[in-house]
Amino acid sequence: MGRARLPDRRSPAGNERRAAHRDAGAPRRRRGARDHAAGTRGHGRDQGGEARQAAWRRDPGDRREHGVRTHAGRIAHRGLRPVAGPQAGHRLERSAHREASHRPRDRAALRRRTHRVVRVTRIGGADRQLPRARTGETPPGRGRITTPLSLADARRLAIRAQRLDVRRRATPRSILDTVEHLGYVQLDPTNVVARNQLLVLWSRLGSFKLSDLDRLMWRDRALFEYITFIAPTSDLPLHALRMRALRRGEGPYAARITAWVKRNARLRRHVLARLRKEGALPLTAFEDRSVHSWTSSGWNADRNVSQMLSFLIRLGEVTIGGRATGRRFFTLAKDWFPKIAPMSPTLAARSATERALAATGVATFQELRRVYALGRFVTQDALTRLEREGVARRVEIAGLRGARFALARDLGRRTEPIDGTALLSPFDNLIIDRQRTELLFGMQYRMEIYVPRHLRVRGFWAMPILHREQLIGTVDPKMDRERGRLEVITFRLERGAPRDRSTRRAIEDAVDDLAAFAGAREVAWPKGIASSYSRR
Repeated sequence: MGRARLPDRRSPAGNERRAAHRDAGAPRRRRGARDHAAGTRGHGRDQGGEARQAAWRRDPGDRREHGVRTHAGRIAHRGLRPVAGPQAGHRLERSAHREASHRPRDRAALRRRTHRVVRVTRIGGADRQLPRARTGETPPGRGRITTPLSLADARRLAIRAQRLDVRRRATPRSILDTVEHLGYVQLDPTNVVARNQLLVLWSRLGSFKLSDLDRLMWRDRALFEYITFIAPTSDLPLHALRMRALRRGEGPYAARITAWVKRNARLRRHVLARLRKEGALPLTAFEDRSVHSWTSSGWNADRNVSQMLSFLIRLGEVTIGGRATGRRFFTLAKDWFPKIAPMSPTLAARSATERALAATGVATFQELRRVYALGRFVTQDALTRLEREGVARRVEIAGLRGARFALARDLGRRTEPIDGTALLSPFDNLIIDRQRTELLFGMQYRMEIYVPRHLRVRGFWAMPILHREQLIGTVDPKMDRERGRLEVITFRLERGAPRDRSTRRAIEDAVDDLAAFAGAREVAWPKGIASSYSRR
């Protein structure tokens, strides 16, 4: 559609400088006889606003039309909505001349005679109109509605999203629901008190039967191990996208993996043939038939068999089919997993973004990208689409910079204060993003596993204490399995943390619960611990 000229813009009275210079850099239209012609269309052109409005209503021919080339994203960004009635299909009509607004853009629009009609062909199959905003009200649109949140409300959202507000009854169903909601549980070999995956579930469910988790993983196959985390099998279509991307060699690391596997095709054939013939086998069952060793600056250098198995897991050819006495048993993925329908990248991005929001409660886009097992699928387009559809809302937390996002359904729930005390694993999903933890809870927490003993402050396995809605300190426990005793090596409270008797009892009860879960018969606290509660 071609572009037609808009009527000459007159500068408002009293703005002599703009009237003299007009729009800098833009050629001024030469005035012709038509501009001075008498008659209905020219009547009232240089008179007051009421006369101009009357002339505009008398002669619709004075309403110039201007072709607009745009797309649905830009229209949505400007805050447009569908039009119903006879105007639908060919118009965009600004309403700033009817109802006042304090926004600078609306005041500028009034000076530009915003009663002109603009024609738009078709925008994504729908025709839209600017919403009429009331005085002081911002019309809806992408990035236009922001919900203010206090820091306390943001903490409640985060804690509830992690299911740390109320302990649910530990059953196989609740274990599966927890992992599905969180998206993953990280695996870690450190066993100072208990494995990380067990501690994460214990913090949310209390003591549970380890056999229930084993049943979900090895008998029901509702959960599976992938790389360094436990994921729900219902998310297999999501992770299959990553497997296919790795097989195609997308990215530098994927290209290196596929190139190394191809060079060591003999070792790959050996592993797959043994698994196909004999079923699940441990690492020690395979010979190192590699031609090129894996080079690395870490502990994986020259461990070619374990690296081949690890890469075949990433590529979706092998998976973990069981664990016994600390050893993993490998099996063919096609014999272990159910058949799944492929998921499109767009659907995967939307699902992962919504799931990451549900698991974090409130987060920035970058924090969503750092959600382990889900973050790599999160995209800005998916987040924008969720916000546009009203599924996600933009929020601003008092005292924190930058926009954050939360699910609209979570914001609509009542945020009652949280009461309870829980100990968190250093790899717990709530605190694994250290930067976010410091911003939301004010705790500077770092793991000190690799810190020399004489330089440690919190301890080797310091577990943060979540008391009500705050992180108030850390407890560094160690399980003495020979004596059946849980020893508290270090206990540290944050500055400003409550030190009353009820808080002390809540922490002691949480440590006692941990000891019972780990199989300890007694708890040993360091000497002089009462001095930490000296202030009443």
